[in-house]
Amino acid sequence: MGFIERSRFVRTRKLIFIPIAYLAFLAIVTSASYYIGHDIVKKPVKSTINGTSFYTLPIISMNTIVSKTGRGELRLGVNLEVGADDIDRIENYVPFIVERIQTYMNRISVEEIRNNPALRWLRNDLLYEINKVTGPIRILGIRLRELVVTQ
Repeated sequence: MGFIERSRFVRTRKLIFIPIAYLAFLAIVTSASYYIGHDIVKKPVKSTINGTSFYTLPIISMNTIVSKTGRGELRLGVNLEVGADDIDRIENYVPFIVERIQTYMNRISVEEIRNNPALRWLRNDLLYEINKVTGPIRILGIRLRELVVTQ
């Protein structure tokens, strides 16, 4: 292998190494920029007032029936009222609670919850459904933080 062939081989290796190093650099910068300013795991808000604690569930978004002819998106924010000693145990049930709320909300239409008495009925039914899921932990009440319907 002569000097000319060897320099061509070294030049080819450099040409391959430069794009690979550039792609690795881009991957690292992109990953770092994604996680800067973002919480990897968002912790739920817990607050205690007079022996009663409130657990804030994540916002639940789902598709639902808006009218007889169309579908829309429903965003629901819920706070759960539990005993102060049950606040840490409720985290184990959150996926089941969210799934039960989504299942229940898909069964009803938006027309059924348009007025105030219907919202009270919705809150009582959700309380019943969630208490069936949580088992030994008793949910004392539900606070609807947000109920937004878009078409």
